[in-house]
Amino acid sequence: MKKFLFATFMGALVALAGCQQDDELTGVENTLGKKVSVTANIKANAQSRVALDYVIGEDGGYKIKVDWKESGESFLMYDATNPSLAPTIFRQTSDNQFEGTLSSESGPYYAEYGDDANLDNQDGTLNENYVWMKSDDITDLTQSIEFKHQTTVLMPNFIIDGKTVNAAITQIVMDGVPSSNGTITITPPQEDDTTTPSQGDNIITPSQATDMFIFLPASNGEIEAETPFKFTVTKDGKEYVAELSIGKSMIAGQFYTADIHLEEKTIPYVTFTADAEQTLKYTGNDLQYSLDGTTFQALDADEEIDFGVDVKLYLRGNDNLDGTKYNSDYGTISFTEEAHVACTGDIRTLIDYDNYENVSTNQAEFRNLFDGCIQLTSAPELPSTDLAEGCYSMMFYNCESLQVAPELPATTLAPYCYSMMFDLCSSLEEAPALQATTLAEGCYNMMFALCEALETAPALPATTLAPKCYVKMFMSCTSLKTAPALPAETLAEGCYELMFSNCTSLKVAPVLPATDLAVGCYKKMFNSCTSLESITMLATNISATDCLTDWVKDVPATGGTFTKNASATYVPSEIGIPTGWTVVEQ
Repeated sequence: MKKFLFATFMGALVALAGCQQDDELTGVENTLGKKVSVTANIKANAQSRVALDYVIGEDGGYKIKVDWKESGESFLMYDATNPSLAPTIFRQTSDNQFEGTLSSESGPYYAEYGDDANLDNQDGTLNENYVWMKSDDITDLTQSIEFKHQTTVLMPNFIIDGKTVNAAITQIVMDGVPSSNGTITITPPQEDDTTTPSQGDNIITPSQATDMFIFLPASNGEIEAETPFKFTVTKDGKEYVAELSIGKSMIAGQFYTADIHLEEKTIPYVTFTADAEQTLKYTGNDLQYSLDGTTFQALDADEEIDFGVDVKLYLRGNDNLDGTKYNSDYGTISFTEEAHVACTGDIRTLIDYDNYENVSTNQAEFRNLFDGCIQLTSAPELPSTDLAEGCYSMMFYNCESLQVAPELPATTLAPYCYSMMFDLCSSLEEAPALQATTLAEGCYNMMFALCEALETAPALPATTLAPKCYVKMFMSCTSLKTAPALPAETLAEGCYELMFSNCTSLKVAPVLPATDLAVGCYKKMFNSCTSLESITMLATNISATDCLTDWVKDVPATGGTFTKNASATYVPSEIGIPTGWTVVEQ
């Protein structure tokens, strides 16, 4: 009789201090369709199959322990590469002996202890359904089969005001759990069940117990979360929040403890304060308002709400996936008095305040929301990275008192998403960082046009352009002294058209590295830049239609330096470079 080592299938699950034994997989003929038997070292426990071994391992983690009852136990074994195959049921025949038939010879295999092994809606107790394993690749059924844990257990101690509140919690939502959608279902298992950590939710509905256990899916035997786990806990009808940074890898097959200090959750409603009495009017009918941050009521179309120095005005929305767009128009805010208004909060709370951190934003539009609000001095946060077409178009148009722009973290843009966003914001002195590397048609169209106080432009790292992407972006920014680098070497139609037109303080143009020009790409780009002293344009192919039309019209007639590609055959004066400029070849 051959004996084949089952190195960690049952025994390493247990890892009893000082008595580690190896499990055995034994078969007279270990071939497909023949029964094979598994011997598990640990025997009966009438309380629970899963228990905790309080002997601390070398890495500081407690061990998962599996005890088997006297009869009637079973576990399932799946072929990981053929999840459509029915699982093999290994049933207890006596004591800690199990028999079953392998479903395929390809492997690797999953082993699970329940027929509903998923990590969704846990109850905070030790549950064998969540303790499951995966074998290494199998090339020969006569070889040893080693299984590795795929589950880690967190033992949280939730604390509010210095007191443990585990038994009083009615729901826990974990954000940052390493799973694709926040839930793990392994019946039947899929190859990618726990391999991609992402921002998901795990919903736990705990039993009324002081000791709490949360099962977490591991990837390749451990958890390495790049961001902290975020907890939203419901107690006595109120929500509390906390974060947990694990600080090190959490090894599968072990328990970890953590004291988690909770604070009452505050929702960052869009909030207005004024330096004197003020009145807000909203033309839409999809929002609610409050004057105390607690009691909200519907905000009717064109209803006027008074607020001021001592009275804040809070706005929120619910199930507004289109943002402040309604029917064929857009809801806009206006103020009737002269008092300056500061706005704070997260714009996503106007979409769905109850789920603002995870709400879908790819349809949400806030076009013209603050159009003409000359009293507005600060803007709400705009943290969305999934943008809709035209989502922020003209959002702060003509907000002449706005001094600080919100951060714009999106790295992939949508067509016209920022079009005219800060147009005519004449007090704006600093632009937000623009991190996008993938642009869309018209995405920055007139974004900062006529921002007369803007002295420095944000970096523009994109190397893949889109038609009209930068058209009129800084037009008439008369204080702009420093232009951003423009690294793109492949251009798009009209990409830089009128980009710096009438920037009368700009002295040095950004280097233009592209060798082949596109239709209208530099058209009127530096038109009326009356202080311009230096241009570097390295194109050799300038045949595209309108690519250089009026691109340096009305720049100084003398004293400038034009640097051209040494391979270019054109005559600089024929493309508009004044004859009084010095020409340098590079």
